[in-house]
Amino acid sequence: MAIFKFPNDVEILDIDGYDVDFKNDYGEYLFKLKLVGGNEVTLQSNYKINKEMIPKDEYGHLKKINQLLQEIKNRRILIKIKN
Repeated sequence: MAIFKFPNDVEILDIDGYDVDFKNDYGEYLFKLKLVGGNEVTLQSNYKINKEMIPKDEYGHLKKINQLLQEIKNRRILIKIKN
């Protein structure tokens, strides 16, 4: 979790487009972006593998979680400072 506090109010462009909450039998990934109090941005990212052993023919399920993680990791968050 990360918290960013700005001296002025801010706006996050396309804020709803950042939220990810994905689960399957092998793991899960959660990413939440929130604007708190007008000038504070909180970012939460959780990655969890649920099984110790994953059969080779089931790697596609793990790959889907990793793809979501990579997409969020490479996405830019656009924050506009209000005057």
